[in-house]
Amino acid sequence: MFRPDCRRPNRRLKDLLQAANIPPWQRQRTPLLYSGDTLVHVPAIGTACGWQAAPGSPALHVTWQIGD
Repeated sequence: MFRPDCRRPNRRLKDLLQAANIPPWQRQRTPLLYSGDTLVHVPAIGTACGWQAAPGSPALHVTWQIGD
């Protein structure tokens, strides 16, 4: 379960990836960012509610790069 929108309930990650039109073969390769056992960020989906920086607050910007 993942909740990138604090105004909406938790949803299954599979459902969020489908709604974002990410093909099945890409879903298996999508990098997931965890803090311990907690999923905090999914590219193309967003950052989990409770882990999002408040407006005007310092934040991290994560960049994914494919290695050679």
